[in-house]
Amino acid sequence: MNTDGASKGNPGLATASGVLRNSDGEWCGGFALNIGRCSAPLAELWGVYYGLYTAWEHRVTRLVLEVDSSLVVGFLTTVIGDSHPLSILVCLCYGFIARD
Repeated sequence: MNTDGASKGNPGLATASGVLRNSDGEWCGGFALNIGRCSAPLAELWGVYYGLYTAWEHRVTRLVLEVDSSLVVGFLTTVIGDSHPLSILVCLCYGFIARD
């Protein structure tokens, strides 16, 4: 799964998209979102969340997730505090990651 999010301004109009491919590189699904106004890190996180959701809906049991934001990778690999403004969306991503 490759995901990306972008914001024109910070905050600004934002979108996110992603593509799901199998181990042979063949397209299996994807998504594109018009998020509205938000920051770039939030747009990236929406991309990750919908990417995980799309993979779950396609019954993917093993997934490699690629995202180009080191900040978002940090959020997903370390614990962020509940008071962080992006913690709710990070927790939703953790929920998908923790599923069997």
